Amino acid sequence: MDAFTRLSLPARFSLDELELERAQAAQLAALHPARLLREVGINDADFELLRQQRQLASEAVNLARRELACPVRRAELLLGLRGIACSSGKSEPLLLERILEQRELLEEARGARELERVEQVFGAARRRRDALVAELAAWLDQPVAVEPQVDPLLDCSLEAARVVSRLDELRYVQRLLEAAERALDELDL
Repeated sequence: MDAFTRLSLPARFSLDELELERAQAAQLAALHPARLLREVGINDADFELLRQQRQLASEAVNLARRELACPVRRAELLLGLRGIACSSGKSEPLLLERILEQRELLEEARGARELERVEQVFGAARRRRDALVAELAAWLDQPVAVEPQVDPLLDCSLEAARVVSRLDELRYVQRLLEAAERALDELDL
């Protein structure tokens, strides 16, 4: 069962935090062990088995929530539901060069303990992440369309190949943001 189904949510990219929280809470409430007490005629062994099953189902709900809270993982799930491989296995050289340059700027600023420069890298990465998320949402929230042009390397439409490329970039930008957050925490001490 995919994370969208597990939380009874529509399979779309644009999900806000409140929507995820409500869906998680509804599913966890339905699985709460107190509901087992209402079951009539359950012996102790059956009760324990049902309790364990509900505990596993609750863990699956929590995992589904974490998956859908992450834009990268949510995009991967949606692409998978469309039968599209989530990575070409080969990132664009210009993207790699740009990310490496940003990483080097971050490490230089961190090493020199220049909080302002670290904040600049963080801000630029956050803006790029937000732009990528918006672009992914625009494509992934559209109904699936038949597109005749196919990228022979990815065996999917050219538009889908572009989305996979943006997803690859989002992965790199997300890791850059995480590194920048660690650097900010380190410099704030």
